[in-house]
Amino acid sequence: MAHIWAKVALLLALLGVARAVPVARGVTIKSDVLYFPDQVDYIRASRGKCAGAEELYWAGDGRCYAEGAQGPCGFEFRLVWDERQLRPRCERDNSLLGRR
Repeated sequence: MAHIWAKVALLLALLGVARAVPVARGVTIKSDVLYFPDQVDYIRASRGKCAGAEELYWAGDGRCYAEGAQGPCGFEFRLVWDERQLRPRCERDNSLLGRR
Protein backbone atom coordinates (compact mmCIF):
# COMPACT_ATOMS: atom_id res chain seq x y z
CA MET A 1 0.00 0.00 0.00
CA ALA A 2 2.84 2.42 0.83
CA HIS A 3 4.30 2.02 -2.66
CA ILE A 4 1.03 3.33 -4.12
CA TRP A 5 1.37 6.59 -2.16
CA ALA A 6 4.99 6.91 -3.24
CA LYS A 7 3.88 6.61 -6.86
CA VAL A 8 1.12 9.19 -6.32
CA ALA A 9 3.59 11.64 -4.75
CA LEU A 10 6.04 11.10 -7.60
CA LEU A 11 3.31 11.59 -10.21
CA LEU A 12 2.14 14.82 -8.56
CA ALA A 13 5.72 16.09 -8.42
CA LEU A 14 6.29 15.27 -12.09
CA LEU A 15 3.08 17.01 -13.07
CA GLY A 16 4.09 20.06 -11.06
CA VAL A 17 0.95 19.82 -8.94
CA ALA A 18 2.85 19.25 -5.72
CA ARG A 19 5.72 21.43 -4.62
CA ALA A 20 7.85 22.07 -1.54
CA VAL A 21 5.75 23.61 1.22
CA PRO A 22 7.47 25.31 4.18
CA VAL A 23 6.05 24.49 7.62
CA ALA A 24 6.94 25.26 11.24
CA ARG A 25 10.54 25.48 12.41
CA GLY A 26 12.08 25.58 8.96
CA VAL A 27 10.86 22.12 7.97
CA THR A 28 9.92 21.94 4.32
CA ILE A 29 7.47 19.36 3.02
CA LYS A 30 8.97 18.10 -0.21
CA SER A 31 6.84 16.64 -2.98
CA ASP A 32 9.35 13.89 -3.73
CA VAL A 33 9.49 12.56 -0.15
CA LEU A 34 7.14 10.04 1.41
CA TYR A 35 6.22 11.01 4.98
CA PHE A 36 4.96 8.63 7.65
CA PRO A 37 1.55 9.36 9.23
CA ASP A 38 3.01 10.38 12.61
CA GLN A 39 5.33 12.86 10.88
CA VAL A 40 2.40 14.38 9.00
CA ASP A 41 0.35 14.56 12.22
CA TYR A 42 3.09 16.54 13.99
CA ILE A 43 3.58 18.89 11.04
CA ARG A 44 -0.15 19.61 10.85
CA ALA A 45 -0.47 20.09 14.63
CA SER A 46 2.56 22.38 14.91
CA ARG A 47 1.85 24.62 11.93
CA GLY A 48 1.64 28.25 13.08
CA LYS A 49 1.75 27.45 16.81
CA CYS A 50 5.15 28.93 17.74
CA ALA A 51 6.10 32.56 17.18
CA GLY A 52 9.88 32.14 17.20
CA ALA A 53 11.86 30.27 14.57
CA GLU A 54 13.91 28.53 17.27
CA GLU A 55 10.87 27.35 19.22
CA LEU A 56 9.62 23.78 19.11
CA TYR A 57 5.99 22.80 19.52
CA TRP A 58 5.42 20.06 22.11
CA ALA A 59 2.11 18.34 21.35
CA GLY A 60 1.89 16.79 24.82
CA ASP A 61 0.97 20.09 26.45
CA GLY A 62 0.37 22.29 23.40
CA ARG A 63 3.18 24.71 24.30
CA CYS A 64 6.26 26.04 22.52
CA TYR A 65 9.74 25.77 24.02
CA ALA A 66 13.14 27.12 23.03
CA GLU A 67 15.28 24.53 21.30
CA GLY A 68 17.96 23.29 23.70
CA ALA A 69 15.97 24.25 26.82
CA GLN A 70 14.67 21.74 29.36
CA GLY A 71 11.09 22.44 28.28
CA PRO A 72 8.82 19.47 29.03
CA CYS A 73 11.80 17.12 29.42
CA GLY A 74 12.92 15.64 32.70
CA PHE A 75 15.90 16.75 34.78
CA GLU A 76 19.22 16.45 32.89
CA PHE A 77 17.43 16.41 29.53
CA ARG A 78 16.92 19.07 26.89
CA LEU A 79 14.54 19.51 23.98
CA VAL A 80 16.11 18.99 20.54
CA TRP A 81 14.84 18.67 16.98
CA ASP A 82 15.01 15.17 15.52
CA GLU A 83 15.74 15.63 11.80
CA ARG A 84 14.88 12.02 11.01
CA GLN A 85 11.54 11.89 12.82
CA LEU A 86 10.62 15.53 12.01
CA ARG A 87 9.57 16.22 15.58
CA PRO A 88 11.12 17.35 18.87
CA ARG A 89 12.45 14.84 21.36
CA CYS A 90 14.12 14.86 24.76
CA GLU A 91 17.85 14.14 24.76
CA ARG A 92 20.21 13.71 27.70
CA ASP A 93 22.15 16.94 28.28
CA ASN A 94 25.72 15.68 28.63
CA SER A 95 26.90 19.10 29.81
CA LEU A 96 25.07 18.42 33.10
CA LEU A 97 26.68 15.04 33.78
CA GLY A 98 28.49 14.98 37.10
CA ARG A 99 26.86 18.19 38.37
CA ARG A 100 24.60 17.83 41.41
